[in-house]
Amino acid sequence: MMPAGAAAAQPVAFRPHGHLRFRTPALLLAGFAMLLAGCTVGPNYRRPSAPTPPAFKEAATPPPNPVGGGWKKVDPADSALRGSWWEIYGDPQLNRLEEKVAISNQTLKMTYAQYMQALYAVKAARAQYYPTVSLLPAI
Repeated sequence: MMPAGAAAAQPVAFRPHGHLRFRTPALLLAGFAMLLAGCTVGPNYRRPSAPTPPAFKEAATPPPNPVGGGWKKVDPADSALRGSWWEIYGDPQLNRLEEKVAISNQTLKMTYAQYMQALYAVKAARAQYYPTVSLLPAI
């Protein structure tokens, strides 16, 4: 109950961000002006002249010949098979080492896979420490 003679309080309209309504265009305009000001070069800018030669200086003189003769022309063998490249050296010890590495490489891949599996198992076990949210009814 209101006392006699008291006027009813007028409700105040709630404006959560009303004070920003008039500042927003001014802030956007100021930000755009600063952006454009950062792109200007200046009133007295002159592009520097850089002399460019008609050709590379290295092209004027041919490269020196290696000791013992001329240069060998390139003969690409892209169609050649590239299987056991180490056999071109004819070294039996290198062949044995490459066989060991091929086996060890598979072992390394297997060990890495086991490590990653264990890492994910630990992450799954640690997931119980975090809170869960569910929409299902619980008893």
